[in-house]
Amino acid sequence: MQSKEQYLNLYRECRELITRHSSDVMNAQRDAAYAELQRMGLPTKRDEDYKYTDVEAAKGHSLEVTDKKAPTCTEKGCAEYWRCTGCGCGC
Repeated sequence: MQSKEQYLNLYRECRELITRHSSDVMNAQRDAAYAELQRMGLPTKRDEDYKYTDVEAAKGHSLEVTDKKAPTCTEKGCAEYWRCTGCGCGC
């Protein structure tokens, strides 16, 4: 089995679990990326976007999971989510 098919199969198998614990915005982006992978396959060194991807831009960013927090009578709860320790953005 090729890498592309492995990624597609893994997503198909786990899609329900992933989407259940994620926002509609992220799910839409993920589904669009899945469709694009089906259409185009994995990038190679011949693809412009891949060839000139700035991997240096990712330096200083690392993700950590923020645990689920149950709501109380004084505070709102939140679902488990990922947060960047470098810039603080979360998804």
